[in-house]
Amino acid sequence: METVLLHKSAFLYVTSIFRLSSFVFANALLTGITKTFVPFYSSFPEILGIVVAPTLDCNFACPYCFEKNKRARYMMPDVEQRLCEFIIENSNNSPITLYWYGGEPLLAIESIRRILKELYGKVEINNHVLISNGYLLRPDIYEVFESTFPLNDIQITLDGNRDRHDKLRALKTGTPKGTYEKIVDNIKRFATAHPSCKVHVRVNVDKNNYSDYKQAVTDFSVLKLDNIHVYPGMIRLENKEQTKSIEPAFGRWEIAELIYQQLINTNREKELFPKIVYTKNCAANRVNSYIIGPEGEIYKCWNDVSNPNMIVGYIDKSEITNPQLYYRYHSSCSCFNDPSCRECFYLPICNGKCSWYQLKNKYNGGQFNLCQCLLKAPGMRDKILEKYYDYVTQ
Repeated sequence: METVLLHKSAFLYVTSIFRLSSFVFANALLTGITKTFVPFYSSFPEILGIVVAPTLDCNFACPYCFEKNKRARYMMPDVEQRLCEFIIENSNNSPITLYWYGGEPLLAIESIRRILKELYGKVEINNHVLISNGYLLRPDIYEVFESTFPLNDIQITLDGNRDRHDKLRALKTGTPKGTYEKIVDNIKRFATAHPSCKVHVRVNVDKNNYSDYKQAVTDFSVLKLDNIHVYPGMIRLENKEQTKSIEPAFGRWEIAELIYQQLINTNREKELFPKIVYTKNCAANRVNSYIIGPEGEIYKCWNDVSNPNMIVGYIDKSEITNPQLYYRYHSSCSCFNDPSCRECFYLPICNGKCSWYQLKNKYNGGQFNLCQCLLKAPGMRDKILEKYYDYVTQ
């Protein structure tokens, strides 16, 4: 036992030395090297990221939807053609990432079919993702993607358990009453038919229904399909002024503990171990990432889709139409221009804060606590170090 403790102490000591080295690296990166590294990191002009919302229409009548009172626009053929030209021109002959978003994108499946057919043989897609409510995910839909660019990932959201989901995610037509059962059946059918495609099932939860997520994990695990990944979607609830979070939304350290427990309980503790992040994930901070709406309008954040005040350009125009917003997202909201991030020990292994909420805090009176770093939660770093020790010594 003493030998084990000695080895463990030595391991934790070496780890602390590594952490010190990381700190030196991080500070060097953020001081002397920042001027050259930041433009390089944020540009990556050879990597094109495209999110397309071919329609803002939806077949659901969710009461909380930010698009529920918006005009149901669909992408027209002339916009589809300009979109394809825009993608080909900006791909730099390198693989691209392509996401389908909405609204419900599968309502515009013919538009998707025409776009993919036009792109086929002209670009390479190395990450092809569909974000859908799952209700229209039929075999004839699969064929549209399989015949050109197969999907790598699908994200489908359930609003809690069957009863809660059916109350919140009803069809606009009103019939049939429930959508939960059909969505779950579609997920099972698709995941079985396409084992190489990862199906991410997001279960929306707050403090009142976290058990719904646990039940979903149990329900899908009996299928023994490795390509289904169930995870909790932590709902963010805001006050009337939209300046701060309110109950029953989880607090940031509660979320950290829930994520930790989720990964431990599903045998995915390796995802806890930090990695150096070479590129940050947020499209808002990256030069060659675009969210494109059904009329060819360009946004920098997914949350801005359908808001005309947040349009930064158009696919058929070379100039930025809202330079103030564009540069606020790209520079002002970057982790490299945030003093608390620049001084943070964990920045090299962190994705920074949400730029959309950063914008609220800086310019719209927001008071959101945006640091979501798992390792900063009370006692979390030591727990993860313990898990890492167990992992490397088993």
